[in-house]
Amino acid sequence: MNFLLEVTKDQFGDQIIFTAGAGETFLFGLKIFLIGMGAVFAALCLIWLALYIFKLVFHDLPSKRSAAPIVAQKVEETTPTVEYVSGDEEIIAVIAAAIAMAESENS
Repeated sequence: MNFLLEVTKDQFGDQIIFTAGAGETFLFGLKIFLIGMGAVFAALCLIWLALYIFKLVFHDLPSKRSAAPIVAQKVEETTPTVEYVSGDEEIIAVIAAAIAMAESENS
C-alpha cells in the first residue's frame, strides 16, 4: 500500500489521494482494480494454456501397462457363517432392551 502512495505523488510532492476529489480517487482505485484483475486472469489463462498443451503432447503416449493382457478371474462368493456361543442370546436380549428403553425416552 505504501508503494502505491509513493507512486501517486504529483509534481509538487503532495499525494494525489489527498488533493484529488472523491471521483478521481474512485477512478484511480478502479484502474488499480482492473489492472489487478487483468493480471490474475492473464495468469490463469497462461496456466490453462500450459495444461492444454501438456494434454495435447502427453495424452496419447503408449504406456507399458497397456501391453500386459488383462485376465479376469472368477471369484467364488462365500457367505460368512456366524456361530452362536451359549450366552449370546442373553447379550442380544440385553442390547435389545437397552435400545427399546432409549427409544421410549426419546419419544
